Amino acid sequence: MKAPASNAVASNALQGRLDLAAARLDDGRTSIVRQYHTVPFHVGKAYWDGAVLMAQVVNPTAGIFAGDRMESLVEVGPGASLAVASPSAARAHTMTGGGSAKLDQRFRVARDGWLEVAPELFIPQRASSYRQATEVEVEEGGSLYFVETLAPGRVAHGESFAYARLDWTFSLRVAGRLVALERALVEPPGECWMLDVAGWDHAYYACVWMAGPALAALDSALIERIEATCEDEPCLVGMSKTAGDCHSIKILAGNSIVLRRALATVRGHMSSHFPFLARNLRKSV
Repeated sequence: MKAPASNAVASNALQGRLDLAAARLDDGRTSIVRQYHTVPFHVGKAYWDGAVLMAQVVNPTAGIFAGDRMESLVEVGPGASLAVASPSAARAHTMTGGGSAKLDQRFRVARDGWLEVAPELFIPQRASSYRQATEVEVEEGGSLYFVETLAPGRVAHGESFAYARLDWTFSLRVAGRLVALERALVEPPGECWMLDVAGWDHAYYACVWMAGPALAALDSALIERIEATCEDEPCLVGMSKTAGDCHSIKILAGNSIVLRRALATVRGHMSSHFPFLARNLRKSV
């Protein structure tokens, strides 16, 4: 007797794990001192550009499928500087029979450490169900620039908010203090009001979380320039201050090109406070 399709999917599900740690060496360089990964994670050869260690984390499979369970840990040691990027979009594929996928990810930044996390778009496809839990801890004196992105779906295929369920949680602790705690539970079509902009066919979302001593000197003029990002295009940008030296920037854009441009503009503005952002994040290796 043939097994149900949902069981077949579960039998092929992945239990992926990523464990990555960067430390400052005696000569001032940052190096990977611990690295472990299983499918669907793959870490490319890291590149030291003279100031920041660039690491690319990719998914060598076709994407995320029902039953996949993934967990990751990224740690930055005292005085180390690490940028983690992904060269391609992450896709949650169609899931049937009540299937779902989940990612638990943790990031830790030690004193005087720097971490930038800049993934490509996350694209939830039709009938997909995905849960993501993110925990970030930054010690006193550490600095963070963390980006989250979300597409409405495969818009080129006529999909927009066609996924079944998206459950994202995010927490940020700085110097042991909880400064941000968010949860987004989106179950189309009735629970998309936060991503619905009148007059737009689609809405692409991004959030930038920032922490570090340099933000204490953030002035109102820079905030105004950031919030005016792409003001002549379908783009809405808002900046908020949380407890301590922490800020978040929310972006809604009418298409992926505008979203990318807005993220690049915001990153350029913030490089005046975070010099590491002046580096070329997409350096090929």
